[in-house]
Amino acid sequence: MKNENSHNYEWVDPEDQKPEMGQRVIVAVRLSTGNRWKTIAEYIPYMTVRAEDFLDEDSDPDFSDYEVDGTEYAPEGWYESPLEPDKNFYISGQVFGWMALPDFPVDEGQIKKRNEAIANIKAGLRERLDARREVEGNP
Repeated sequence: MKNENSHNYEWVDPEDQKPEMGQRVIVAVRLSTGNRWKTIAEYIPYMTVRAEDFLDEDSDPDFSDYEVDGTEYAPEGWYESPLEPDKNFYISGQVFGWMALPDFPVDEGQIKKRNEAIANIKAGLRERLDARREVEGNP
């Protein structure tokens, strides 16, 4: 499904395509235990983001990648982060899917109208089902 800004809101296999650098996305993660969860994350390609600009200042220096000149980079991988991050957390599990975050609603009133319309449709369907059950003799 796509919205008016043409974002893709379907799960993408990270083996086929990574999000744009710096793009926060929803990711589906699988741990070695088999447990799964969804979170917000971004993918950092190899040697593209300086550690001082991205990692917590208390991060283990052995965790980082280094250039010959000693420049420290955040290791390549997926990093869990809140929507308004002040810290990012490396995801040790396997990210097996991602999708773009949805945009804010254009008009919050549209959401209310849509939800009311859905509720009315459901109520109408329940009434029709109840009437059919009554005709068939199944209360």
